[in-house]
Amino acid sequence: MEIDLRGWLLMGSNALLYWLLQMLNDVSGASGITLSLNALYLVIPAACMRQRWALLLVFATGWLIDAPLPVAFGFHSIIFAIVVTLLHAFQRGLSRAGLGQLVLVALGVNTVLILVQSLLLAGPLLGNGAYWVRIASDLAFSSLALPLIGWWFFSWERWLLMICGSGSEAPETT
Repeated sequence: MEIDLRGWLLMGSNALLYWLLQMLNDVSGASGITLSLNALYLVIPAACMRQRWALLLVFATGWLIDAPLPVAFGFHSIIFAIVVTLLHAFQRGLSRAGLGQLVLVALGVNTVLILVQSLLLAGPLLGNGAYWVRIASDLAFSSLALPLIGWWFFSWERWLLMICGSGSEAPETT
């Protein structure tokens, strides 16, 4: 059995991105801005890993995100698993995509993730206009920041995979 370093490299990259986003959100939280770039955790694993390993990776990443939040255990893990399963259907195309195309996919996935999470967590705030204004502002700022951060992050992940001898191409099906 051959050891595939992709999972470990991508988990380290996801942990790095999580840490950097937490620091950025701590600084920007005073002005009422929260960046949610969860799609960046999902696109490359869906493009270059076998589905079971990609699911394991996004489950661990979801648990990392859930740890400090007041949500049910596995909230993000379940949502991430569903999204990665849907993205995995397009694995061949994603593995050949350029950085710009990956950023566009991430923008669409991120918008859907923010809206789904907002609906699931709204509860009694569902009819509150201030809640939806906050969601809209977070979505707008996240959509503006994602191309810049996504371009860097996807380049980082591809470079890291390439330098360590793994590629970002889809795995062979056996």
